[in-house]
Amino acid sequence: MSRAKILKLQNQLETILSPFEKAIEKISPSQSLEELETMLRTAEELRVVLENIKSHFKEVRNLLSDTSGIPPAKELAQLLIGASSEAISSLREVKHHLEDFLEKLRGKRGKTLSSDELHYAEFGSLTAIRRSHYIINRITEHLDEVPDPK
Repeated sequence: MSRAKILKLQNQLETILSPFEKAIEKISPSQSLEELETMLRTAEELRVVLENIKSHFKEVRNLLSDTSGIPPAKELAQLLIGASSEAISSLREVKHHLEDFLEKLRGKRGKTLSSDELHYAEFGSLTAIRRSHYIINRITEHLDEVPDPK
């Protein structure tokens, strides 16, 4: 597990998180097709980065499985696997709602979205954002505890 790889993953997460936050801020009952498609695209990009983080830290945890006790790198891996799993789950829910919204808007009547429907999408988005910030903060706090490979 190299610090450079971890920093690269953190940078990717920070890079995609900002556009996702901006796209989600604009969610409203009178959403346009283009805005929803942008939200879906950024949600998918964020999910991919989170999957990469989860996979990397699963590898880290597996490499340390024979180590007795819980070294800092193993603890960090467990925290980030859990946080990324929660964020990915929230993003799946968000994507489901956004896809439903797209179908509604593509319908013959072009219906608007109800406040309840928006609430579920916003809640899932905020959960994914919160978990992503948690991941960024944990990496920043514990990077010095992670050993570089020899």
